[in-house]
Amino acid sequence: MSISIRVALGDRESREAFALRYRTFVGEGILDRHRNDALLFDVFDALPSSYLFVAVKQSKIVGTVRTTFHSDLPAPTDDFGLPAGTFPPDAIIGSGSMLCVDPDFRNGTLGLRLVRSAMHFQYERGTTHAMAAIRPEAVPIFERLGWLQIARAYYHAVENVPVVPMGLELGLYFDPQGRRDLATSEPASLQTIA
Repeated sequence: MSISIRVALGDRESREAFALRYRTFVGEGILDRHRNDALLFDVFDALPSSYLFVAVKQSKIVGTVRTTFHSDLPAPTDDFGLPAGTFPPDAIIGSGSMLCVDPDFRNGTLGLRLVRSAMHFQYERGTTHAMAAIRPEAVPIFERLGWLQIARAYYHAVENVPVVPMGLELGLYFDPQGRRDLATSEPASLQTIA
């Protein structure tokens, strides 16, 4: 049976996604946020500009990622401290965060499919660029998808974990058919860190 990826439907799926986050980030020792309810969520999940994507197999949540649209409200990537000119002046910037996949489903491309679905959702609604805080071990995967490092790696002040700020020009990633030719696309509008 195949895995479907979509926006979470209702409280049950959101709670299951938060439980998967907890098992992944807290259970695997990435974050130190122990809670009695074993759910991992934060203020950004409550924003009207945030959407929770889930990967579902036979009604079980096996992956999740959050995408947050640009708004006047805070975003998960506000602490990047990006230098002026990192993005074009007319850029509409969205973010992705809290990507996790059930350990039984990590040997394939499910994480990449979740990221692609969330970014396509942003792109279809006018977002021009995306950014995310990537764990250092995942940087090569995101680079293969065309993401670029846009600021120096740092330790996240709240979570005390290393992160690499990365960005993607969505218009270069998605052509009208939703595909990208990585061999011929050059994301020239992002300023990168050498």
